[in-house]
Amino acid sequence: MEEVDADSPWNQWLLSEFPNVFLSAELSFCSLPCFRENPARGVSVFLSFVPLGEEVCGVFSSLPRKIISKLCVSNCLLLEGGCNEWVRPCKVVRNWTEQIRSLLPDSLIREHLDVGYLNKDVVLSDSLAQALGIEDCGPKFLVQVMISLLLVVLKEPMCNNTENYNPNFVKFRVSRNKMAAPEKGYDNNLKGKTDD
Repeated sequence: MEEVDADSPWNQWLLSEFPNVFLSAELSFCSLPCFRENPARGVSVFLSFVPLGEEVCGVFSSLPRKIISKLCVSNCLLLEGGCNEWVRPCKVVRNWTEQIRSLLPDSLIREHLDVGYLNKDVVLSDSLAQALGIEDCGPKFLVQVMISLLLVVLKEPMCNNTENYNPNFVKFRVSRNKMAAPEKGYDNNLKGKTDD
């Protein structure tokens, strides 16, 4: 079998165009009649053709990295919710459950972390998801949400007047070593302004 001439300007140009061609084919692929009612399934099938580093050798060995790089900065994934919103891989969380989604609604994680839940019909291999930088809905993600919520609480203005104090306001103890120290004028329990 004849090898591809890696030094040929024509072949080098073709190789440089492959990533863009691959990327531009996704929408057309997902618009095929078999995926029209569920484009997320089309995304799964299409992205299953993304070559990974160990699968390609020789003159084509640079293609996986280039295709992954293009996908990382393109709106190539669909969010859950039926609105067919296309987003970049860094804007989705996968492996979520309905229980998690009811506890942390779409609007909340979008407001606090600027991400959404990956469409449940988009199924990706772990290696591809990792290469694309897609976050798993696991402990790390939950900690990020809690930290963001906590920072919002810490920024809430405290009322020195006990008559206006909200007894339902959630008070957090924050370690000065693990989180930022409280603003000047507030004690560690965030109960109200202290005397200077």
